[in-house]
Amino acid sequence: MTRAVFETATLADAIKKVDRVAPTKGSAFDKAAGIVISVDPEAGLVVVKATNLSIFSMEWVTALEVEGDAISWRVPSKLFATVLAGLPIGTGKNVTLEEKSDGRNRMLHLTAGRTRAKFNLMQVDYYPEWEVFSPDGLVEVDDFGGRIGLVEWAAAKGDEPPLNGLHLDGEIVLACDRYRLATSPLIIPGLAEPITVPSGILGSILKQTGEI
Repeated sequence: MTRAVFETATLADAIKKVDRVAPTKGSAFDKAAGIVISVDPEAGLVVVKATNLSIFSMEWVTALEVEGDAISWRVPSKLFATVLAGLPIGTGKNVTLEEKSDGRNRMLHLTAGRTRAKFNLMQVDYYPEWEVFSPDGLVEVDDFGGRIGLVEWAAAKGDEPPLNGLHLDGEIVLACDRYRLATSPLIIPGLAEPITVPSGILGSILKQTGEI
């Protein structure tokens, strides 16, 4: 069976980030509930990911030890994130994830000091897949999440494009619901043309993140 050991703070931080994206209700929950942890011992890679079908979040996590077969674990997002958030962190504080089976059910066992927990694994076969993009063409934007948070309250609620979006032209970000208008300076170097993105999908994961 596959086993992976992490610094508690490292894994907890990664899970906290993707948990913000994991759906909790609606059609997205039916199709993409949970967090997926993919372990590749041969390559020494562990990837955690989640999607609400609008945002696709993926992060590489450094493991202290990885052994066993390549595998993907799909766990309940809120439950798993809550357990990790409650673990003590600091120098020498580690958490171990290991898959075990009783012959009928696959379960993910978590061990951290005196804490023991186990999670029923969800089927990963039909979980949405997406390709990793290259960061080579990206540019840094300072306080992107903070600026979006200043204006997204003025965007229309519900399904009413383009007024339910945030408009970016490379110099400002703008939101308007016909009655309210909010703008804020937001310099995006090299933006080829103005774009509009749904207002609700970015603010919650980008606030207070500094450079993006």
